[in-house]
Amino acid sequence: MSIHTKYDIRISRILRSVKAFTLVELLVVIGIIALLISILLPALGRAREAAMGVQCQSNLRQIGQSIIMYAGDNQGLLPYGYWDGMYNTHTGRNAFGLTVLYWSNWSVLIQPYMGKAANNYTDNAAIGGTNSAIRHVFYCPEAEAQGLVLANDNAGVTECQYVCHPRLMPMLTSWADPIDPIANRILGPYTIAHIKRSSDICLIFDATLFLQPPYGFDVPTDGPVGYRIDNGRFRYPNDTGLQQTGLTDQYGIASNQGAAPINAGQPIDVTPTPGVPAANINTDTELNSDQPGGGDGSGNLRFRHNNNTQCNALCVDGHVDVYNYNPRTNTTDLTRMHINVNP
Repeated sequence: MSIHTKYDIRISRILRSVKAFTLVELLVVIGIIALLISILLPALGRAREAAMGVQCQSNLRQIGQSIIMYAGDNQGLLPYGYWDGMYNTHTGRNAFGLTVLYWSNWSVLIQPYMGKAANNYTDNAAIGGTNSAIRHVFYCPEAEAQGLVLANDNAGVTECQYVCHPRLMPMLTSWADPIDPIANRILGPYTIAHIKRSSDICLIFDATLFLQPPYGFDVPTDGPVGYRIDNGRFRYPNDTGLQQTGLTDQYGIASNQGAAPINAGQPIDVTPTPGVPAANINTDTELNSDQPGGGDGSGNLRFRHNNNTQCNALCVDGHVDVYNYNPRTNTTDLTRMHINVNP
């Protein structure tokens, strides 16, 4: 017998002694792996959501620090929410001598305290501030279309996915009524020292967004001011049937006499505008219309995190709170105590 034949016999015996997987055993192993994946994936998804919520809170803290620095350089004044470049902030009248070249909003005003920026849309676009990486501080990591470069080169627009308190940081425009019916004066930004209960009052919120192709999701009209918070009680006149406080803590004002009482402990109304269908509440798909009942969610806060049940909010004192929303009842633990401020 040749040497090769002996080796062949030994190899054959070894191969016969090796046990292979049967088809049933292979299927069992695959089934176990699939079961483990099905158990792990939801946990991984929840961990990813939690991480994005934490990143959003980190964004808001950075925004809060920059607002404090801005106020320190401006006699304690908060930045205005939005200025259209034409509204005269001293007289409340249309300043026809101005142009819209220098319009701006609060996110642009505080950007120089974070990195490369100018304090208005036009100059900020000219120096590359709209495409600066620091702009991602103003994008909620759990909002839609985060992979896009959110910069409108046609108008030098700077996108933002958060909204500010409309009374503390108001919208100054040539077309809006400049007289506040509660304080009977032209509204301007508050000073931080003037705000009572600064640890309770929310200043910046997760915002309802609007799809603006091809740039992505943004606050409509580039005005990141929450003028529709609490069902528009800050903006809409009394003839809508809503009790009005102008988002102040003056709950007993004349316009509310004879109506159901408003108090600090009540949850805010999360409906974007009067008459909006329940299916459109707390979504980013509402119509971009300023008409009551048109479904417009712009200028409203958004419970985007934790499967559309939580909203992050920066408070005046710089800390971040998380508020919860119940989609079954359309109610929230964000109360009027957190948004109604002293006049």
